[in-house]
Amino acid sequence: MNSFQGNISKIKTKGNLSLVTITLGNQVDWVSVVLDTPSTAPYMILGNEVKVLFKETEVILGIQQRNQISVENCIEGILKSIERGEILSRLVVTTAIGELVAVVGSNSVERLELVANQDVTALVKMNEIILAP
Repeated sequence: MNSFQGNISKIKTKGNLSLVTITLGNQVDWVSVVLDTPSTAPYMILGNEVKVLFKETEVILGIQQRNQISVENCIEGILKSIERGEILSRLVVTTAIGELVAVVGSNSVERLELVANQDVTALVKMNEIILAP
């Protein structure tokens, strides 16, 4: 499980659903859609520190700069290491917010010709982000 510390910088609520923006590091904003509101989740306060959690299998890797794509949580990094398996491979990406781990299909590693020290972009859909106080 990937885990990063951040602070809640924006909350937009409609009904029982909230779109929460979390600032990771100094300038990296990621968003999470949460089935809660500030009135039902005591940790949901502007400026409050939270953990941003997501599974390694929820990370999408790309080798080109992000352009017109609907995934809001994107961060560029350098591919630090690749542990290739028969079916799945574990990749570690060094980013501005720390090391991020991705588990992707080994066929994708081969198809994208991924190698250590390569520039990559990591993407995580907002509905895959879990917030923990």
